[in-house]
Amino acid sequence: MPVAWSERYETGEDKIDRQHETLFGCINQLEEMVAQDEISDAKVKELLQFLENYTRIHFAYEEMCMFRLKCPVHEVNIDAHDKFTKAIEDFTARFAREGASKRLLQEMYDAASKWLVNHICKIDQKLQAV
Repeated sequence: MPVAWSERYETGEDKIDRQHETLFGCINQLEEMVAQDEISDAKVKELLQFLENYTRIHFAYEEMCMFRLKCPVHEVNIDAHDKFTKAIEDFTARFAREGASKRLLQEMYDAASKWLVNHICKIDQKLQAV
């Protein structure tokens, strides 16, 4: 079931919240692909490239905001971003080796959606306190 963006994920920084909303949409596309009869390698590749590029942009902006605002979880946030970036790279490498499959897409969706929700709720929302 897709994870829906809602106000409960807001950080107090509008640009970050809009970027998070975009990430929810991107991750939900993985699950939508699982439901399709045929999975297009080209579409999966395009989505993975978008996710890699967009997270780099988003992470850089979010890290800059936390640094500028002297957010106490700034370093923890960087570490979490590094781990997620590595997970995306690992899934991308696996996709390059194996091609697209429902199993791979479901694993990617499960990992990415869980990470995003937990990351926002446990780290990013600390921006509200600064």
